Amino acid sequence: MNDVSVCCGVMTKRKLTFVIVVHLLLLVASSSSFGFIISPTKTKPTINIAQHVRRLRHSDPFSRDVTRISFIVTRHNDNAIEALTSLSSSRSNDNDDENKNNFVTKMKSAIKTNPTRSLAFTILITLCGAGLGPFLDSYHSAFGVLKYDKPITFQLWGSDPTHPALITAWWVPELFGLAGFIIGWLYILLDEGLETANDKKIPSPPEILVGISFFTLQYWLSGIMYASGYDRTAIFGVMTALSVGGYIKFDSTKAGLITSLATAVGGPLIEAGLITFLAGSGGYHYTDLGETGYFPLWITPVYFLGGP
Repeated sequence: MNDVSVCCGVMTKRKLTFVIVVHLLLLVASSSSFGFIISPTKTKPTINIAQHVRRLRHSDPFSRDVTRISFIVTRHNDNAIEALTSLSSSRSNDNDDENKNNFVTKMKSAIKTNPTRSLAFTILITLCGAGLGPFLDSYHSAFGVLKYDKPITFQLWGSDPTHPALITAWWVPELFGLAGFIIGWLYILLDEGLETANDKKIPSPPEILVGISFFTLQYWLSGIMYASGYDRTAIFGVMTALSVGGYIKFDSTKAGLITSLATAVGGPLIEAGLITFLAGSGGYHYTDLGETGYFPLWITPVYFLGGP
């Protein structure tokens, strides 16, 4: 507990400066209904075939299919029903293919419409991830959640050499830069493809700042709880509650849910690979190997909130 108290004291002295810098840079970087289909029963549909054909003619008067069905209607009603069902199914499949193509087209247009803006966004979001991610990760280093084999430390604005402001490794900025690139573009593409509402795509500056603060708080709190001796279940419960609450409050979009789930699954898997691949050659390890043998599971909801 003494180490935790000292560490908290040092963090308090430099917290304001750190949070202001993080918020300003991330602020720059940041600048549906469901349909339910009921399967038809096996009984013959009770429809007015003549009316249905007239509707088809009105919507597509030159369709050979409609003309053919018109002839069948005068002969055999059962065959007409089958023909109508077949035509309807064909058109439904065409609509599904068209929707898929529209989804892909919208995502492509997000990149191609303004290549200069796309390039600028890519560079900016990558640099922000590389520059700011290690500071958040340093919370876990400071509180003993993880340890680097060959740490690089920077005192920066701190005065206590035993608690530097930044503890990282040479490959950490690159990793966070890649994460920023992937998460940033997932949002851009999914927002376009899923037609996210504009007020959700472009939140106000205060909303952005509060969201960043909330994620920073979760990251910091996970380290505090671990260093204070809370068990995995308690930390997992608190982190999950914060993640769900953060998503509902600051996002609540389909694009955000997909991105957060991808981050919560992909992040830990990448970590497991890194821990294995870099073992004995400048890597790192969690001080609590947890339920997975690599890290405790409470790290997954922390990743989840990294999406919103």
